[in-house]
Amino acid sequence: MRTILIVLITAGALLTGASNAHTQQNWAGQYRVSGVNPDGTTYEGTATITSLGRNMYGMAWQTGDSYTGFGFVDAKGYLVVGGLQGPLVVSYAPDGSGTWLAPGAPAVATEKLTKQ
Repeated sequence: MRTILIVLITAGALLTGASNAHTQQNWAGQYRVSGVNPDGTTYEGTATITSLGRNMYGMAWQTGDSYTGFGFVDAKGYLVVGGLQGPLVVSYAPDGSGTWLAPGAPAVATEKLTKQ
């Protein structure tokens, strides 16, 4: 399953094309993270986003547990990240508001990134 997710993310990044890069924000940097889990509990922490080139980014979260992932920026400027510890997908709007989903979760969760 993780291999399929990685292939889909990589394919999506290639399909967005470098031609959209000039219209998109640079997501690289340090962020404060706050969110609401699918069960309604809240969490806070930090995240680091690193540019990997060609609209690709690596991401590391510290929210009590540590998570890593990588993804791409789509044509609308949304950062889409897949987690490497399991099949998790997060989509962040250009304002840093995001939603995430994990298999078996009772609902979609929300998360907010605030650049430091």
